[in-house]
Amino acid sequence: MFDTFAHHPDQYDLIRANPELIPMAIEEQLRITTPIQNLYRYTRADYQVGDVTIPNGSRVLLSFGAANRDPLAFDEPDEYRADRNPRMHVGFGYGAHMCLGAPLARMEAQSVLRELVTRVFFHLGERKRPHGRPTAHSEGQLTYRCASQRF
Repeated sequence: MFDTFAHHPDQYDLIRANPELIPMAIEEQLRITTPIQNLYRYTRADYQVGDVTIPNGSRVLLSFGAANRDPLAFDEPDEYRADRNPRMHVGFGYGAHMCLGAPLARMEAQSVLRELVTRVFFHLGERKRPHGRPTAHSEGQLTYRCASQRF
C-alpha cells in the first residue's frame, strides 16, 4: 500500500481529502496487488476452454492476479483508482474458498490507513541499485515524512 501511494501521490491526496473513500481504497489496493497471486486446483471432469479440453484430474493454475486485472471486469485495470468500487475482485478468493481472515484484514487495513492519512506523506527516494536479486518492488527506496511529531 505504501508503494502504491508513493507511485500515485494524487490518489493518496484524494484519500486524505476524502477519508470516506478509505474502504474503497483498501478494496482497490487488494485488487491491484492481490495478496495471493496463484492457486492450483484439480479438475473433477473434462472441461472445455475454447478449442482445448482439459482432462478430468488435471492440475490447473488459477491466477487471481490476472483475474483482478481483467479488462472485461474492470475499466483501466492496471490503474490504481482510490475511488473505484472493485467489489468483484478475488483478492481474498471467492465463495467456499474465501479467506476466513478477510474481514479482519480489511478492518486492520482501514484502521492503519485512517491513521496514515492524518500524519504521513509519501514519496519515492532516490533510485538505488537493488541488493541481490531484483524483485517487483526493488525499483526505488520508499521514504516517508511524518506530518506530526507524534510518530
